[in-house]
Amino acid sequence: SSLAAIAGGLTAFVFTNVSQITTPLFLAFAAGMFIYISVADLIPELHSQYLRDTRWHQAGLFLVGIIVVWILGFYLHA
Repeated sequence: SSLAAIAGGLTAFVFTNVSQITTPLFLAFAAGMFIYISVADLIPELHSQYLRDTRWHQAGLFLVGIIVVWILGFYLHA
């Protein structure tokens, strides 16, 4: 995975001028993949017996995180 990160960084550096139009699409795709990975790791833990009492607490914090990112994106879009 480390070599893939280096290869991706070098590719992005080389194609910076060419891909200015597609950069937002690539960033949205990368952000979606990170959200998928985090949710795929968090959701099974919410269903365990140990965390059953804190399920609503964790779901609430997850929603708060989404709202904070949305607000930051709204105000920093300038």
